[in-house]
Amino acid sequence: MSLLRSFRPDSKVAVIGASGGIGQALVEKLSSDPRVGGLYAFARNVDERSDANSFSGVVDILDEATISHAAETATRDDLLDLVIVSTGMLWRGSERQPERAMREVSREGFQELFAVNTVGPSLVAKHFLPRLRKGDKTVFAALSARVGSIGDNRLGGW
Repeated sequence: MSLLRSFRPDSKVAVIGASGGIGQALVEKLSSDPRVGGLYAFARNVDERSDANSFSGVVDILDEATISHAAETATRDDLLDLVIVSTGMLWRGSERQPERAMREVSREGFQELFAVNTVGPSLVAKHFLPRLRKGDKTVFAALSARVGSIGDNRLGGW
């Protein structure tokens, strides 16, 4: 059964953030979808490889040149039908932990989180939106964590 029933047959799909939990699951599901004619999986840490219907390449969400190159690579033969951005960061090992008290807030931490969670997906949109197919159904989806919702943060903490 296809996840892309309402898309055209042989849809071209790009997943940005393909090495994370959600991105990996999407790539796994989409790689066996009969309506996917081309799958482009980009991530910061990935072994670049390709086969008949899929390609893996490197993208650093904070490096616009790599995003531009990924968009060019993914559309070398044809335009895209679906772009999914599944990047994001709440913490990074012991270096960047969620702030649980005001004394833990830092400018560097906010700048890094803003860059990864807001600027990065916006740069992906800048380079990938013009490469979506015209005249057929297309989707650009950027996933976000519920933990970042101000309206849904009734208990404080993260």
